[in-house]
Amino acid sequence: MSIFRNRIFRTCCAVFLALVPVGAAAQPICLDVRNMRDSKAVNAHTIMISMIDGSRWRGTLAVDCPGLMFNGFSIFPLNSDQVCEGTQSIRAFQNHQVCRIAKIEKVPPRVSP
Repeated sequence: MSIFRNRIFRTCCAVFLALVPVGAAAQPICLDVRNMRDSKAVNAHTIMISMIDGSRWRGTLAVDCPGLMFNGFSIFPLNSDQVCEGTQSIRAFQNHQVCRIAKIEKVPPRVSP
């Protein structure tokens, strides 16, 4: 009888653990293109995006995109008004290289002395 109870207990524990969510997947960060003031390449791996509210965002590219440094780049949102990390591509004007924005992070505000 105790072997039977032990199996029932293990089965209940397994079902419980299967039903409990491990954690919510983080939503990708997206920026509204209507609120973008400008963007510029910092280096071949990073772009900076300034918003009209004064906030600044750093976009880290999945791979180096050396063409960004010379004549700039364009951002074409995949859906009409959002630029999202992990899915958004940019195109360098100089060599038409297409690079994906892997990560978007908010840059802390500058502190004046």
